[in-house]
Amino acid sequence: MRTFSQLFLRLILCIAVAAIAGLPLAAAPGNAAVGTPLEQRPAGSGDQNSSEADVANSGGGNPGSSQNPAADGNSGNNNGGRQPDSSGPYTLVDPQTLPTRLRNEYSALQSWLNDDAAARSVRNLATDILLLVAQHAAAGIPPALFQIRLREAAAKNIPASRVMASLEADAGNWRFIAEIDIPEDWLPEAKRNSFYLATAAALRNGMSEDQLRSAIQWAYGGAAAPERLAAAAVTAAGLLATSVEQAAQGLRLLRLLAASRLRTDRYLEVVALLQQALRRGLSVERALTIAEEILDGDSSISRLRSALVAE
Repeated sequence: MRTFSQLFLRLILCIAVAAIAGLPLAAAPGNAAVGTPLEQRPAGSGDQNSSEADVANSGGGNPGSSQNPAADGNSGNNNGGRQPDSSGPYTLVDPQTLPTRLRNEYSALQSWLNDDAAARSVRNLATDILLLVAQHAAAGIPPALFQIRLREAAAKNIPASRVMASLEADAGNWRFIAEIDIPEDWLPEAKRNSFYLATAAALRNGMSEDQLRSAIQWAYGGAAAPERLAAAAVTAAGLLATSVEQAAQGLRLLRLLAASRLRTDRYLEVVALLQQALRRGLSVERALTIAEEILDGDSSISRLRSALVAE
């Protein structure tokens, strides 16, 4: 029978290897696979082919925070984000009634669908896509998010038959995030798209809505910036989809990363060092405690490495 440390080690190793290699994350042991962004398959990595989405790609590079909501964070559905609604019919929304910025983004998406060669694979879905986008834009979801995801689908040659369901699932996640009462001074408009893309990727990879809501509330209380939280959420999402005990450890990992002074592109180095320590037989509790002690106010990866090796 596998011990908790062995299971945690396996999960953390999967996360580190998958993120470093740019491959989809493996589903957590004993859990149903979670659908990926624009392709329904086992838990995906949520790559975004756009500068707006860079923070979501590396498992590092998004807002974080540090306070304390639901420490166990496991109340809610670990379902990889919201499931897609049945495809249409959609509520008819006149794009001309949208606020200027959203209307301009809608027009840019419409032009891309109609005229850009890269949109050829999804052009036959243009009518349904635009209806879906207008409906969610009326609720404040930027059409630019849909265009980023569609560009990714086109670049990866995702079959058109999968695109609508995946877009609907993304839209549901974005609506959930938009419904959280997030202070504008913590998440200004300029950071919103990248934050939505990254945190939606965390939901797809196994983080539950309650866990994400708690992490955001913890962060905007002064614990971490939005980009740091989002990067930490993507990094730790695979652990948050498992048992209550493992999810609690995953939330500790999320908080220590987001609240640290490390660059977000170094989060995976911490994961790798923890994985090595667990392989040598160090307990999960002790490894995380050492990481918390070292990274609280310090950004020294070398100190963390030495402390873990010394155990």
